[in-house]
Amino acid sequence: MDQEKFLSDFLSGCKEAAPIHMEALVAASIHSAAELSVLVYKRGEQVGTADTQEEVVALEHAVKRYSFALKAKRAWERKVYFQRMVPFPPFNAADNLGMMKNLFAIVSEEVDATESVSLEEIKGIYPTWKKKFLGLMKKIPEPSERELQVSFSKLLGFWSVEETDIRQFVDLTDLEGDIMVQEDFSFVEIKKNKEFTVPRLVLQKEKAVGQSGGDEEAKRRENQPLVAEMYRAALHALYKAIWGGKTGKQKIKLAVMSLPWMMSRLGSVEVELDKDGMLVGKGRLNIGILQVWKSGPKDQENPAGYSFTREQLFEVLVALGKNEEEARAGVEEFRAAILSKKEEIMAEYIRDNNAVSVDEDVAVRDFISYTQKCFLRTNPWGIGWIE
Repeated sequence: MDQEKFLSDFLSGCKEAAPIHMEALVAASIHSAAELSVLVYKRGEQVGTADTQEEVVALEHAVKRYSFALKAKRAWERKVYFQRMVPFPPFNAADNLGMMKNLFAIVSEEVDATESVSLEEIKGIYPTWKKKFLGLMKKIPEPSERELQVSFSKLLGFWSVEETDIRQFVDLTDLEGDIMVQEDFSFVEIKKNKEFTVPRLVLQKEKAVGQSGGDEEAKRRENQPLVAEMYRAALHALYKAIWGGKTGKQKIKLAVMSLPWMMSRLGSVEVELDKDGMLVGKGRLNIGILQVWKSGPKDQENPAGYSFTREQLFEVLVALGKNEEEARAGVEEFRAAILSKKEEIMAEYIRDNNAVSVDEDVAVRDFISYTQKCFLRTNPWGIGWIE
């Protein structure tokens, strides 16, 4: 996107600038933010020394023109600054680990998810949502990531105080007069993960790498589930901080969620911005431990790898000559074997990804408590990437 279109789009988003849109656009196009700041100051001073009412009106008009132009130009310069610092979209963050480590010191520390929602409240609402979510999975075997996000946002919305507490599909380029005032918002990324198999093959080669340590071990950790999404969310948060205009130290909460296979990570980004809104030194990215949500027995009616329903398997066994009692016993035996294998695979998956298995009610409570107000699937590149 070129500068003129960016400035024009930005000013179009400011309702108060509508009467002087073209004047402000011209001023923003020919002056730097520093020059516009001086012009605003000088015209403001001249208002106090003007001799006639006509001069006052003209100078006040100029102040307004340069003020809107200044807002637009600062937004453009911050966008350019950010994209020079991060010359790739957030989606590619995991492919640019060297640059990510130049931006952030990456740590893994326990997250304080101070309880703001009780377990009793969760148990009163979550099962209803889960039933509808499983219904969606049956009706739409291959839901899009967007559909998963919409469904999950409904769960988060149960505990919202205000209608705008849960924001979806937010274009961060609209932050100037809208959501930047909401500094306590966290960023939530949704990752589509169709089912649990074993996403990474943690076989002998990788296990040997794990024992040897060094850079290869670090690379193995970076390939663990939902780490790439944490990097992506971290860039969204950094972009928000730079666009916000607030200086000094800031801490922004992050959360990533895998659906329909339920896993999550909680974390945060800490940055310091100087008086010009530029990053001071490195930020700090905390990537919390992977939580695998442990569901109840009702959700395991048809475990992974078990393509038959109970009725279908029963009918097959009867057709093979089993009586009803033998067929029912065969169904339960087969199901138990499948569940046992699933648990074995799960245990290895949890161990090799340094994860923990958490009862889903507890996991939901922690997730909700940590992300009471949030942006889901934000998109800071909504109006175009500068080429």
